[in-house]
Amino acid sequence: MAYDRVALEREVAKITANEIDHNIDHHRRVYFLARKIAEAEKLVFDDDVLHASCLMHDIGYTDPRSSGDLTCHIDFGVEIASKILPNMGFPKEKMAAALECIRMHDDSKPWAIHEGRYAQTDITEAKLLQDADCVEGFGILGMFRIAGYNQKIGSAFYKPELPFNYESRSKSTIHNFHYHLENKSRINYKSSEQIMAARGAEMIRTYGVLLDELELKR
Repeated sequence: MAYDRVALEREVAKITANEIDHNIDHHRRVYFLARKIAEAEKLVFDDDVLHASCLMHDIGYTDPRSSGDLTCHIDFGVEIASKILPNMGFPKEKMAAALECIRMHDDSKPWAIHEGRYAQTDITEAKLLQDADCVEGFGILGMFRIAGYNQKIGSAFYKPELPFNYESRSKSTIHNFHYHLENKSRINYKSSEQIMAARGAEMIRTYGVLLDELELKR
């Protein structure tokens, strides 16, 4: 049985149907961004591993046990992927690599460092997934996704009494915007940095306008 990518995308679309910020569209965009970065860097990579890990990297958020948590969704994602991928004809010899990419995908993010999960990797597909997922979180689209995440976990749009720190990012959308701008992720490739810089400029400009309108200019 050959690896059925269409079937996997259908399954992920079904499982993530109620997700605002981690739905099938996010997973597909991350895959396309990862391919774009790989081509710009002229990297040799396994496209089966890249596709499967990109399509399932945030699926752990659908597990009720995650409750939107930024780190434990990784473990649930690995658990879910290990059950689904064999049914899609995914090659057994590539399974360990795909699961490791999912396990490592958040380890370049600032909250991973805060939670003690920060780790380097030499797996090309994992580094591409890390970069693509970080890029996807930036720009105007990134702001919409941050707002969607905060809405999903039931946080306020803005709580002026909160300090701008790590703990406040999950309690206020404005604080989460600030957190993403102030705490940069570790980026593996130059091409990723260039895309992120362009998106970041728009994000900073829009965030500034938003603060002006809220009379919160810092």
